[in-house]
Amino acid sequence: MIRATIDKSKEQSIQNHLCGTVLLFKRLLHNMHKLGTAFQSVILICFCAVLSPQVLAQTKEERGKSPLCTRDNAVEMIRQQIGVTKSFDDSFRRITVLIRAADLLWPYEQKRARAVFTEAFALATQKQKENDEKAASEPKARQSLILRLAVSDDRYVVISAVARRDPAWARELTLEMLRRETNGPDASPERDLVDQRIAAIRLLHTATEMIATDLNAALDFARVSLKYPATDSLTHFLYRFAAVDQQRADQLYAQALAAYGDKPFREFLYLQAYPFAWRETLNTPVVPNYAVPLNFVMNPSLQRMFMKVLLRRAQQATENPLDARDIYRSATVDLLPGTAHLLRGLITLEPQVRLYLPDLLPSLIQAREKILVSLSVETQKLFQQPGREVSTTPVQTFDEQIESALKQPDSDERDQLIHFARRFVQLSK
Repeated sequence: MIRATIDKSKEQSIQNHLCGTVLLFKRLLHNMHKLGTAFQSVILICFCAVLSPQVLAQTKEERGKSPLCTRDNAVEMIRQQIGVTKSFDDSFRRITVLIRAADLLWPYEQKRARAVFTEAFALATQKQKENDEKAASEPKARQSLILRLAVSDDRYVVISAVARRDPAWARELTLEMLRRETNGPDASPERDLVDQRIAAIRLLHTATEMIATDLNAALDFARVSLKYPATDSLTHFLYRFAAVDQQRADQLYAQALAAYGDKPFREFLYLQAYPFAWRETLNTPVVPNYAVPLNFVMNPSLQRMFMKVLLRRAQQATENPLDARDIYRSATVDLLPGTAHLLRGLITLEPQVRLYLPDLLPSLIQAREKILVSLSVETQKLFQQPGREVSTTPVQTFDEQIESALKQPDSDERDQLIHFARRFVQLSK
């Protein structure tokens, strides 16, 4: 008898919360249909922010007065309001409301909720197609990583919402989406490379958002990203995940090292930060600013794993011809070969190797000297005069740096120059 009373009370509580949520949902949609676009967006943001059980809670007296406040009626109202979204002109607002409606429906009508999520994903896919077609008319924008990332891809917004309910389905949507992009009719070597980097960054951003709700799903998405080029987003994710579960973050790092151990230095050197708890790397295409967790503990096993791969790569670099494609700018703002960036890494790592891995110090010193003499005389001078200003080019203003960057035909070169221009402004403040 007592158990039945408790179950009934729990059912009534869920019913009341759902009803209160839907009533607000319905009023919001009605107002969005009538208000101007700008104000509608503000209302929508407020709606999304207040849809927590605590804020939506009404007094028992207010909820108890309506005989229509039942689960069936509430679910029916959600169904009706889903149809109202078809009148929205703004696809972002429509996608946002559909996601919220699907999430509300999921515990009660999963089949219908899946259909709503599918509708939202289809809208996001169509919107992204339009964005791509618009960018196609501007080749420089199409090939620029920075400009491309400035435009939101709502497909990942939908995928993040789906992952909270069904991680396996979210992964299927992601893999199918990436497969279509890879094999699309507009694929080209340069576009493919830019698209792959964007995919890696967005996958890791989505994975980072999932850390708070589903660690397994977050790891799953991060593992998918290992099929794409390494960026600073990988180390950002590793540190964020390590704050919650460093053991599994360390395991993912080991997988990343296996995936990127033989990749160009512009990718491989992003892996040097995590084992040694670095907050930044000065020899990578992007100079990041990592947030190392307060509870982070350096793993000697990972340090040794990375150093063995690094020393192997150093040996190969002295024996094999230089990869002409592996030339990029780093914190020096000089266009240097990958071996020069490798040398900078060896120099930076030496104090920690001396302290934590002294048995590897002789090999590091030998590799450092071999790499140094293999470089051009001009490049050697950059490393033989400590404290010397590396760049001899006159200092440009921010506007001059941006103007110069936009004139670069190479997308990687252009993105790096824009990145360093922004970095210059930050350091000057």
